[in-house]
Amino acid sequence: MFTDGLVEAASPEGSLFGEDPVRRLLVAHRHAEPEAIRQRPVEALSTHSGARPPEDDLTMVLIRAR
Repeated sequence: MFTDGLVEAASPEGSLFGEDPVRRLLVAHRHAEPEAIRQRPVEALSTHSGARPPEDDLTMVLIRAR
């Protein structure tokens, strides 16, 4: 689960990050440790946003079923 601050974060040009990149990252790293799973979208978001400051909060909740 994540807040809209992740998917609605804009690049310097104004394009939104979107849900698809988040889904791809979460699926690709689904077997990693929770901290590694959390880091991937945050790193990708940082790359997408560049030096643009966040406009909203960012919250993610990871739940692992065993």
